[in-house]
Amino acid sequence: MRFASVVKVKVLDDQPATFRLVGSYTCDKVQVNSSVSGKDITIYAYDVKNRYTGKGCDASLGFRKDISVGVLVPGTYTVLINPDANGKPQKKLNGFIAPLMPVTPTPAAPAPAP
Repeated sequence: MRFASVVKVKVLDDQPATFRLVGSYTCDKVQVNSSVSGKDITIYAYDVKNRYTGKGCDASLGFRKDISVGVLVPGTYTVLINPDANGKPQKKLNGFIAPLMPVTPTPAAPAPAP
């Protein structure tokens, strides 16, 4: 497995944190996953080869994938896309802000009957 080429990252929503990746791959499909550690969000887009398909990995195909990393603790995050073994990402978003989620008020209990 190797990384798909990500050329654009777009924030779709800040809570739950949702991103759109746009790029290209050469094998059979793109598989995405993510992790959150401290104030870093890491997103991986893999160029996956299915076994025994009989075709090679030579055609460049475009993809667009949305991924949600869930509701985050409020704060400022760094988003890393496909970091290599040395930690250098293909794309990096500094200053992604996860706001405090609004709290739905609990309805007041009715007063007891006299």
